Amino acid sequence: MSRLRLPPGPPAIPVIGHLHLISNYPHHSFWELSKRYGPLIFVRFGSVPVIVASSPDTARQILQKHDQIFSWRPRTAVTSYLYEGRNILFSQPGPYHKLIRQVAFSRLSGNKRLESFRPIISSEIRQLLSNISHASNNVSVRGKLYESTFSIISAIVIGKSTKNISFRSPKAFNIGDYFPFLATLDLQGYAQRSKAVSQILKVIFGEIFNERRNDRENRDDKMQDEDFLDALMTVSSNQKEVPITDTHLKGILTVRIICL
Repeated sequence: MSRLRLPPGPPAIPVIGHLHLISNYPHHSFWELSKRYGPLIFVRFGSVPVIVASSPDTARQILQKHDQIFSWRPRTAVTSYLYEGRNILFSQPGPYHKLIRQVAFSRLSGNKRLESFRPIISSEIRQLLSNISHASNNVSVRGKLYESTFSIISAIVIGKSTKNISFRSPKAFNIGDYFPFLATLDLQGYAQRSKAVSQILKVIFGEIFNERRNDRENRDDKMQDEDFLDALMTVSSNQKEVPITDTHLKGILTVRIICL
């Protein structure tokens, strides 16, 4: 078998690959490497091969011209349990991924839809400024901003502001994702914690979905989608080629409003 024609890259260390070259600010590390090895670099994170594009032209080649080749999504411990491979970011290319992208773009990103969100955003910003200005003690602006952002997104996605279901997914390095022979050991406990959070979310979203279905049955205007969840349920009921189950809905909404 002929040797793969890989982009240039620095010498690797057995087992760990190039992880020793990546600092707490990976983009800085990649920029430094690009100055020596060029705009397209091959590195290996443990057992995971990685191609780094560090210029607009190489990124354009990957994302536009060769997007079908590079569009496969890697599965990690956290994403496998929290999203179950059902959301836009981590679902694999195919009819389901294409459908969800179309729904998300048309129901969340269009100019008309963005304009309709203005009252929600304005109201939450006014409430945020009022809370900060009337705070008697020192207030965590970062925390308040997080709460306001969460409220805005949840109102847009599920039609109501919710502050009591916020979970932040772990963003730290999980050793099992890069060394598969260690994955079953779950040395850092990420898989166990992700399973626990996933079970909680199933209960919370299950209640939201049942409440919404009852509301849709009793709604006078059954053709009007009020938010993103409505749009997903309408698409699910109108076509059978690409099933959208509650598990799919949970995965899609988790990444939208839970893990900010």
